[in-house]
Amino acid sequence: MGVRTVPSEQSEDRTKDVLISATAGDLAHKRPLALDADEDAYWRVAGTPRQTAPGRRVWFADRDAPGDTDRVIGWGEITALEDGRLYFDGARDVCLPCLDDPPSRGFTYVDPVAPRLRDEGLQASVTVSITPREALGGTDPMDVDDETVEDFLAIERNSRRKDILRDTARAAIDESTLPEATSLLWIDRAEVYTLCGACFHEDREAMWTGSTENPNYRELREHMQTKLQQGTPCTNCRADRIRALADDLAERIDVEVLVDR
Repeated sequence: MGVRTVPSEQSEDRTKDVLISATAGDLAHKRPLALDADEDAYWRVAGTPRQTAPGRRVWFADRDAPGDTDRVIGWGEITALEDGRLYFDGARDVCLPCLDDPPSRGFTYVDPVAPRLRDEGLQASVTVSITPREALGGTDPMDVDDETVEDFLAIERNSRRKDILRDTARAAIDESTLPEATSLLWIDRAEVYTLCGACFHEDREAMWTGSTENPNYRELREHMQTKLQQGTPCTNCRADRIRALADDLAERIDVEVLVDR
């Protein structure tokens, strides 16, 4: 859908993000993995959205959230706008707090969400539910003693809480402040990372050549070279920033994991 631009958070750009209510089923065919490499997803809207722009984000609030809670189950970067359609680069599969009241229908404009998620004054909450069967990896809880069930529920609660904090941190980080990658670090021909000079120097001994090769190695190599030429953040620096922010968010976001027995 054309060149994608990210509005600078330091600029006078007053365009808004977009918030839409949806179900997981509504988004199933709009997830990045469901799209072709050069394909964007779209959401049907009335008219042409005027207060947003390519580079802003569309957030999808869960219409089926438990209780009276609101949560985001997907977000994407807006790539184009036209009469009746809002295009975006796929709805990332996430679970994180919803900071605004979702509309019952249509869409609403909201202040850019990512900076608010990073704000040190953030106080938010999100609620999710799990079942004993999910915690047990599909095993019938009737076939397991109660103590084991409770142990696995505790593990699943902790895992879900960490996932939500990481999802929120990934959505919140300002990638324009990260060091830009300058090199590709290949581990055999199977794994590849975009690294800045400092991280490449630190991890260069991880490079080696053996017999393992990604079945789409040539396409992957071309894709990663293109990313490098167009400008992309350092993989390691991004991961470090996400980890640090997730730790900070643990003090600001109340994650409640309910058990649906």
